[in-house]
Amino acid sequence: MRRSLLITIFISLLLSTLHSCTEREVFSVAGETVHVNGRDIPADNFQPDMVRLKLTEDLADKLGMTTDSLGNLVSTEVKSLNLSIESLGIHRMQRTFPYAGKFEARTRAEGLHLWYDVYFDRNASLTKAGEELSAIEGIEIIEYRPQIRRIGSLEVRESDPEPGFSSGAAGVFDDPGLPRQWHYYNDGSRNNSVAGCDINVVHVWKNFTAGNEDVIVSVVDGGVDYTHEDLADNMWRNPEQSGDRVYGWNFVNGGPLVTADDHGTHVAGTIAAVNNNGKGVSGIAGGNKAKGIPGVKIMSCQIFQGEDSGPGAAAIKWGADHGAVISQNSWGYNFKTVADAMAYQTSQSDKDAIDYFIKYAGFDENGKQTGPMAGGVVIFAAGNDGWGIGHPGDYESCIAVGSVGADYRSAYYTNYGSWVDIAAPGGDVKKGNEVYSTIPGNKYGYMQGTSMACPHVSGIAALIISKNGGQGFTSKALRQRLLASVNNISQFNTVDIGGLADAYKAVVGSNGKPPRPVSDFKAEATSNSIGFSLTVPSDPDDGKPNMIYIYYATEEITSSNYTEYPYETYLVQDFEPGDVMSGSFFVPEFETDYSLVAVASDYGGNKSEPSSSVSVSVGSNNPPVIEPVSGTTISIKAWQSAELEFVVTDPDGHEMTPSVDRDTAGISFYWASDTLHLQIDGKKIAPGEHSASLVVYDTYGKSSSMEFYYSIEQNKPPVLLKEFEDALLSNLGETLKMNLQEYFHDPDGESLSYSCNVSSYDIANVAFRGESMLLTSLANGTMNVEVIASDSFGESVRSGFDVLVRTSEHLFDIYPNPVSDTLKISPSKEMQISVEIHSVSGALVYSEQDVKVSPFDIMKVDMASLPGGIYTLRIYYMNDDNSVRQHYSSKVSKW
Repeated sequence: MRRSLLITIFISLLLSTLHSCTEREVFSVAGETVHVNGRDIPADNFQPDMVRLKLTEDLADKLGMTTDSLGNLVSTEVKSLNLSIESLGIHRMQRTFPYAGKFEARTRAEGLHLWYDVYFDRNASLTKAGEELSAIEGIEIIEYRPQIRRIGSLEVRESDPEPGFSSGAAGVFDDPGLPRQWHYYNDGSRNNSVAGCDINVVHVWKNFTAGNEDVIVSVVDGGVDYTHEDLADNMWRNPEQSGDRVYGWNFVNGGPLVTADDHGTHVAGTIAAVNNNGKGVSGIAGGNKAKGIPGVKIMSCQIFQGEDSGPGAAAIKWGADHGAVISQNSWGYNFKTVADAMAYQTSQSDKDAIDYFIKYAGFDENGKQTGPMAGGVVIFAAGNDGWGIGHPGDYESCIAVGSVGADYRSAYYTNYGSWVDIAAPGGDVKKGNEVYSTIPGNKYGYMQGTSMACPHVSGIAALIISKNGGQGFTSKALRQRLLASVNNISQFNTVDIGGLADAYKAVVGSNGKPPRPVSDFKAEATSNSIGFSLTVPSDPDDGKPNMIYIYYATEEITSSNYTEYPYETYLVQDFEPGDVMSGSFFVPEFETDYSLVAVASDYGGNKSEPSSSVSVSVGSNNPPVIEPVSGTTISIKAWQSAELEFVVTDPDGHEMTPSVDRDTAGISFYWASDTLHLQIDGKKIAPGEHSASLVVYDTYGKSSSMEFYYSIEQNKPPVLLKEFEDALLSNLGETLKMNLQEYFHDPDGESLSYSCNVSSYDIANVAFRGESMLLTSLANGTMNVEVIASDSFGESVRSGFDVLVRTSEHLFDIYPNPVSDTLKISPSKEMQISVEIHSVSGALVYSEQDVKVSPFDIMKVDMASLPGGIYTLRIYYMNDDNSVRQHYSSKVSKW
């Protein structure tokens, strides 16, 4: 009752005083732009039907309003506001952060009760709303709310042409999808991948932690599929609710979590898909089902439902009030241009929600730490625009996450800048490597984006708390540990996206002892390929190293300068100390002397002293070798596709790229082992004789070529072999099947496609099945069917016929009866008949002998000259074996 009164007081004073305000923040609008920070931003960047207000405490204490039974604003105690209700069509005003029950005191202490959302008619411009509301004394801030969006690909790929195999991870858990999750353990076997470009989590799972059920992560996103076979066990359950509401809250409609979302479910799976359950994928902090260890809990704070969205700020705060200590946010503002985004700043209400979460997560209403961490962390995806800005992730209190592919390089889409705190694998579809996780309906698929990178960092944060959390462990300590543990990837990138997240360093630390130096390091070169071998050293506290680095340079490498030069990485995996490990890599220069050293590194990034340096001389670059498999000439018809095959090898083992020196519209390539298949599509090439050169380049620009020849025959149109005969269907539902190859032919041997025009859709249905046409009767009557046979070039030929559906059981149909002029005699089959018509007295008034009739060639008798009355019609015909003459009689009335 008291809350209703306060709301009423709120509205009554909102517009009670109309004079200019001073010393307060107001975004004024001019035209259809919003003026912010000295710049005009087009109004279509913002939600069109609402603004968010922050009031003074004095105004908030004096508000009031009256609503109807549906909650729509009707009137207030303030006359000036009533005028705005009418002029703007204001229909709802509500607290941005709803009444918080036992947490209301701290909500008010942080001033969150002063924020209100005002909703008005969509036809009322933001300009008008801003002008009217900005004049009200007691309004400190007017926020025009940017439209928000999920940050990540919304299209899910459920298949992977190159699944890869992360052997070092597959032995940890039995989840069948784990080998596809290169982002957890990257052995470099996939295309466009580099060993070690992952979050280094496997050793954490093996020896330290896989998650703890006391850690709650709020996923502020689309709704999480809480019934998913790989998520259900790790879903948070709200003790205050029942039914669907138990798994979180839907901030779009204020109801239960009714909509499972691809994006939100994919994000949740990366954090906490159930590990070692024999199903699906692994989650970074998903526990260990086989050992009875639950993972961290996922709280679904749903702010997206289809195309609709809800308030992210309210969802972030709600998570803190319900036990979450990590707020995972893969969403952001949807600005149309970088200039628009640069002109804006993260809104103050969103900042207030973020600060609230960081301050109060993990504490009860009395300020006592009840969670596994004192305070919370708010983690945001940096954005997918390729811009140097991204809201709200750029707010300094957040942890902003940029994205890399599987090769340490920034993903083409990632936002960047000094405000980006940390990078994680988010995938890069242009290079063939995306992030594999859960999607609704017990399915799994690939997505990419900083949306996919962000939950990697949330998952690592959850592991840190799982191992180190407890009384006195603070969010400040977590943030420091998380950001101090990254690996420097600046040498791979020209933009700043932070260091690459490292779960082992973050959870365990890097205070261990480094491995012993590498011994027996040897190298030799073929062209610019350097092969090496070494003996794997031991490690005093880890047993063996995690990775070997090979540094190389065209000048002498020493123990004091080796870190200045490029390197290649090799995971130790199943090798043990004393084993001989070998590998090879390409260097960029030819006919040059290189110096190399090997360095061993443990899981915490501690590196051994470098090995003794070795020198090699790389050779020259040799061109690829092209050998035809079955000649270099081919002839095809215009509709055909064909292939020429070439065995193409590079003596130096370089990757190769094929091309042709002519118009390539109808020519494509694919590799099968060392065989290059050159595909020629006759449909895309003009008829005639052609020649071109196949040119194959290696990675370094060396090439070889080979001439090939191909001819395309002129297309010939289809021809009609014979005309269709008319079709009779005697039973409803009867189907007549016709082989169209008996009627149409393509001189080029092409399979034809068929279509038809019909005079009626009510008499019979026409369908095509391959080379057959099916006629199915629907109702008595006649229709015409025209069949068109076409080739792939649109050349066609056509033929038509009539269809009669006649289901009468009579041998003859006599109509119309009564008759005025012409009497029609329709037989059930083709036959020869004689017809007599007799008057009532028996006199013969009409006779015609030996008339050939059929269902499609009926007999017509002219009775126009006969007087009205009753007549007897007699039809004489032969029986089926033509041995007995029979007759059929019928009474006919003449008008």
